[in-house]
Amino acid sequence: MRARNAPKSLDQRARIILTAAEGGDDYEVAERVGCDHRTVRKWIERFNAQGLAGLSDAPRPGAPRKYSERARLEAVALLSRDPQEVLGAKAQGRTSWTLPLLAEALLEGGYTDRLVPGSVLHRWLHQAGVRFKQAKRWLHSTDPRFEEKKGRS
Repeated sequence: MRARNAPKSLDQRARIILTAAEGGDDYEVAERVGCDHRTVRKWIERFNAQGLAGLSDAPRPGAPRKYSERARLEAVALLSRDPQEVLGAKAQGRTSWTLPLLAEALLEGGYTDRLVPGSVLHRWLHQAGVRFKQAKRWLHSTDPRFEEKKGRS
């Protein structure tokens, strides 16, 4: 309960159990903790049935993850390496990573069984605190005086 990084919900559940151990019915405990009496009853019953393990969240339904945690960590780690070193000829002439190159490297390295979409890679990098921008693609003018005109702006 005193851990600084403990989730607030787990803290409340622990306070419910400790307050209930001091005595009183569900309504009294709920008033002291600041929650509903049904919440108190739920967590006391789970604690009595499962012990401390009963205070943690139950698994939620939903689809399993499509990509492993290892793939996410490797995506971040690859950014510190040279794309040509990792992909060889597939990254010919590249000096920086793009999201499609990163997806290709994860596939080639066996970290995923399919290409990871750029939106997923971007989210992974954002969650890791990495500031990543797509490589800019510049169009070159066919005007022979382009460089001269460009200098005027």
